[in-house]
Amino acid sequence: MRLIFRLQLVLFFSGWLSDGLFSQQIRFKVYSREQGIMNPFVYSVSQDKNGYLYLATGEDVYRYDGFTFVPVRFQKEELKAYSTRIFNDDRGNLWFGMSNGLVFVWDGKNSRRINLPSGVTSQITEILADKTGIKWVVTQQNGIFGVTENGQVIRCDSVLPGRILTSALYTTNNNLLIAANDGIYLFTPSGNSRCPEQRGKIENFPETHVNKLIQLQTSQTILAATDDNGLLQIEADPAGGNSFKVSDFGKSFGINQQSITSVFEDTEHNIWVAAAGEGVVEILWNQESGKYSGVRHFNTSNGLPVNFIRSFFQDREGQIWMATYGSGVVSFADEALQFYDFSDFTGKSITAVTLRGTELLLAGPKGILVLNKNTLVNRLFIPAGTKGLPADRITTMFTDRRGIVWVGTAESGCYLFDINAASFRRVWFSGNAVENVINHINGKGDSIFIATNGGLVIVDLNRNTFVLLTMSDGLPYNIIQSIFIDRNEKVWLACASKGIFNLSEHTYRSEGISALIEFSAIAQDTNGNYWAGTLGQGVLCFLPDTLFQVNTTTGLGSNYVYGVASDRDGEIWLGHRMSISRIDPVKKSVKVFDKAYGFTADCNPNALVSDPGGMMWIGTTEGLVGYNLNKEKRTNIAPVLNIVSLRIDDKEYDPTGRIVLPYGTHRVRIEFIGLNFRSPERVFYRYRLNGFDPEWTDAGGNRFVNYNNLRDGKYSFGLIACNDQGDCSETDSFFTIDVRLPLWKQWWFL
Repeated sequence: MRLIFRLQLVLFFSGWLSDGLFSQQIRFKVYSREQGIMNPFVYSVSQDKNGYLYLATGEDVYRYDGFTFVPVRFQKEELKAYSTRIFNDDRGNLWFGMSNGLVFVWDGKNSRRINLPSGVTSQITEILADKTGIKWVVTQQNGIFGVTENGQVIRCDSVLPGRILTSALYTTNNNLLIAANDGIYLFTPSGNSRCPEQRGKIENFPETHVNKLIQLQTSQTILAATDDNGLLQIEADPAGGNSFKVSDFGKSFGINQQSITSVFEDTEHNIWVAAAGEGVVEILWNQESGKYSGVRHFNTSNGLPVNFIRSFFQDREGQIWMATYGSGVVSFADEALQFYDFSDFTGKSITAVTLRGTELLLAGPKGILVLNKNTLVNRLFIPAGTKGLPADRITTMFTDRRGIVWVGTAESGCYLFDINAASFRRVWFSGNAVENVINHINGKGDSIFIATNGGLVIVDLNRNTFVLLTMSDGLPYNIIQSIFIDRNEKVWLACASKGIFNLSEHTYRSEGISALIEFSAIAQDTNGNYWAGTLGQGVLCFLPDTLFQVNTTTGLGSNYVYGVASDRDGEIWLGHRMSISRIDPVKKSVKVFDKAYGFTADCNPNALVSDPGGMMWIGTTEGLVGYNLNKEKRTNIAPVLNIVSLRIDDKEYDPTGRIVLPYGTHRVRIEFIGLNFRSPERVFYRYRLNGFDPEWTDAGGNRFVNYNNLRDGKYSFGLIACNDQGDCSETDSFFTIDVRLPLWKQWWFL
């Protein structure tokens, strides 16, 4: 079970609400001892060609598949050393530099040791490659060594003798910068000697310990993370030659003369800075302006488990991983998913949500809060039991064409909220108690529709009339859960029936439904198809001539749906207990936000609201959840397929080629995985053993298959893995199995 920490940005407001505050929370995934990392002091993180993640800790190297951390052994005897550096070469192999000067190359299954001279015993501080493919190993006190493609070692221990080497960088023009204890030195490729030639020292660079050198992706700028001079910038002199200009890069972003343990640039050009004892500073790149536009801070006061970060890594899916001192590794769950706590105002639970122009209205047990939807700055708060607002549970809110907010309650009927006057008045109350239970309110033009437990109330704003419709008037059921108005302004009712009910035409969309189904909410995608949530059957999509069902078997977060809404892009969102589901109608894929994303609350009924600007607002039992479509990162990267184990008759086989078995009946067990670190639990599989299976088999989330009766014949194993965004990997034939024919079937015997 992964631990979830929260990033809480506490904002204070001015004016008469200045005593109030709310917290915005971004949740991190933390992997440490509880998840199997026995030494939580992590030096570096990397990823191999097969998609596995690797962690170098103060004791072991671990391989991670999204579920389990497994120690990696480089040799049988105890090393009595730990890995300080991981380098990924052009073949996808990982190079591990050890604390005692050893170097191992790992191909995913086996390791080989690089035979550096026996006198090399100091820590490996960097491994890097030049443009010719030579790998260079930088040691702390024994110089540098090159390793050619055929494994030949180039001895350059005379480079910067007597100095402590802390970092190195090959620039885009193939120059080598080496950071030593007395400065940074410039080297260029040599002519006759294969060792790089020293060209000079960067002037004006302070004598400080350099922890990391990087070159920015879109320029010649070099950044140096230093021990006591902050984050420095090195730029080549425009006049040419070997002259460089050194300046304080971090000062403009509030990074002063402090210890910086690492610096990293992600694929979107944001710069991640690890400030020792102070957490992380993210310098944000603005794609439109082409400039750095601001910073974000992460530390123990707002979510990080520890303030000491050793290094950063970005995986193939775009996630940032932070190697920490003492708390394992940390990654973001989803930056677009945001959690807000307004409990000082509304109370913990947000029971109803509505939009009114630039305003966002939230209802909870303590009252109704009016916010600016862009800044979330408070405009108005009405406590329950004041200004005409009853001390009752608010179940729903709707803003009509006049800007008046209709408020439904659990027992007290329906009210109108005039925000400008900050007052409420009741407009619907019945002597029949069930008609005062308001489940949902919706409207179009001058018509307002109120769903109750005793029927549907239709309000004509022009005539100021209220008409109650029940089953005696042709409704399918008196308890109306919600009302949906489609793009053609047709009114649909969700209730217990054999289909969704079109009030405008008094017809059903049933598409062959014969049993009574409890429908809870309805939405429409960009193709005009209706999606109806149910209480127990998942969600049903009404296509022009058929019905399409999504439930937990096909990836839905729950079969009980308490709210449905369509976002700006036409995708369908559904609220459940302890999760949210998001369906892509085109790919028919389902993404679920659950405990893995820090979502632990229950969605309140009909409390999902879509903002055309790109926000989804969801009222839950633990506060407000927002999803910013403008911040989401869709990589469209499919899982990486791997055969984890192939056992035939209880014997392990190499699944990379052709396997020949003697005639007989064989038992086969195949274990596999599609590596995906955003949602490893939401990867779904299909497999087929050609020659045995007549068609592909849906395995759901299961990652193994058994065949107990494999007889003579030729077989090949195919596998498909899809993530929760519908991105799929497919391999038709991982391996082949040839079970020999019996003697009497051989052609030469006939």
